[in-house]
Amino acid sequence: MSEKKPLFRLEPNPTFWAPVEIHVPGQGKGRIEVEYRYPDASARKAWVDSLPGRTNHEALSDIVTNWREIDAPFSPENLQRLLDHYATAATALFEAYFDELAGVVEKNSGRPSATG
Repeated sequence: MSEKKPLFRLEPNPTFWAPVEIHVPGQGKGRIEVEYRYPDASARKAWVDSLPGRTNHEALSDIVTNWREIDAPFSPENLQRLLDHYATAATALFEAYFDELAGVVEKNSGRPSATG
């Protein structure tokens, strides 16, 4: 009989992917996939405490590590371009991050559940 793989890991992956919907004027919502850092609780608290007085780019640069479904590779410069060109991008990126950390799944949103 083979050994059963644990269902839950005490040491989670250091990053995770989450869908992010960003409003595109005249077209509705565009969906991208974003890879975020997954800090432990003390690092996450320190990051949240550091948010006041920082720009969206500075704060998001701490947690966003990659993306898919965008026509340019991820880089700090391209992150700034995304924030400059799409007014709702920063809010969408932050919301997706916190929703994923909290396990929020919107009905019929196409967002994956915690188990799938």
